[in-house]
Amino acid sequence: MEIHYLQKLQENAVIRNKETGSTSKIKGITEAEIENLENRYNSGDKFPLVLKELLYLGGEDCYFLDYNLYNDQAEMQDSSREYLQDRNIIINRPFFVIDVYNRSDQFLFVYTDENEANPLVYEVFYHGYDPGVFVRYIGVKLMEFVNGSVDIVLNGKNPF
Repeated sequence: MEIHYLQKLQENAVIRNKETGSTSKIKGITEAEIENLENRYNSGDKFPLVLKELLYLGGEDCYFLDYNLYNDQAEMQDSSREYLQDRNIIINRPFFVIDVYNRSDQFLFVYTDENEANPLVYEVFYHGYDPGVFVRYIGVKLMEFVNGSVDIVLNGKNPF
């Protein structure tokens, strides 16, 4: 796959921490695996290009995304959807989870039906003891989120 949007991530596939000397690297999934995810979670329609590039470059392991303890992207998608279903929360549009955190009861996602290469990033977050779960736009598109996260790591900061 040719990378059009996420060159910064591609160029920084391996990052060395200047203080500790440890390295962090990304590991992607295949185009066939991405197509399987499109079939399963997007009714066979193509994902937005930036999402496809992110999966291709870092869909198995990415130093600024938390995939929790899930074995693969499908397991993370299913778990996030089960979380919503268990709480009777409906997201009426097709979406794809890109990051989970806080014991997997919060996650970042993109809608996959925006017909745009670079979709907006949204968050599902559970509001403490209030029974509400909320969905909100976090203020960036996916390419800016990825580039900003790479910059955070390049500057020696923890992206989490």
